[in-house]
Amino acid sequence: MLHLTQQTKVPIAAYFCELEDEDTEPGGLVRMLYSLISQIISALPDEFQASLDFSKERFMTLDKSRASVRPAIALLKDLLTVCPPYVTFVIDGMQIVDNGNHENLALLSEVVQTLHSPGKHVVLGSPATIKTLYTTDGFTDAFTSLEDDEVLNATTFVEEDEAYFNAGTVNTGFL
Repeated sequence: MLHLTQQTKVPIAAYFCELEDEDTEPGGLVRMLYSLISQIISALPDEFQASLDFSKERFMTLDKSRASVRPAIALLKDLLTVCPPYVTFVIDGMQIVDNGNHENLALLSEVVQTLHSPGKHVVLGSPATIKTLYTTDGFTDAFTSLEDDEVLNATTFVEEDEAYFNAGTVNTGFL
């Protein structure tokens, strides 16, 4: 996936959640947000016009604390309005960051919604085209805001696929 996206020259921002991200504090969420923000910034042109606040002071508020999570999400939203017209996000291991903490879950759901519904792009006049791939080893409640046709459950997909291709066949085995 990453290799194919790189071949198309579409900017990609990827984050691979690690077990150290599985804490009750928002540490994993903060690391993920800061990483995505950094990668989007690296895809921006050196100079661009925007009426949004991208001041040094705004970035200085991102101090890795719980209080900086919402400002980081707001910054990510703003960056998506000036990012390249096509961007791909890959977030692997979402279940690690969704650790059952209700506050973390609400914030993680807000990140999912931000990537799913970016604001109006400054140059394009409509939202940028953003494709996001999340992987989990199971379902995470952060995806509850997504429609059924926006989520591919590999377990269900494999079962449906096998049922389709094995319809009317007799399974045989060897001892």
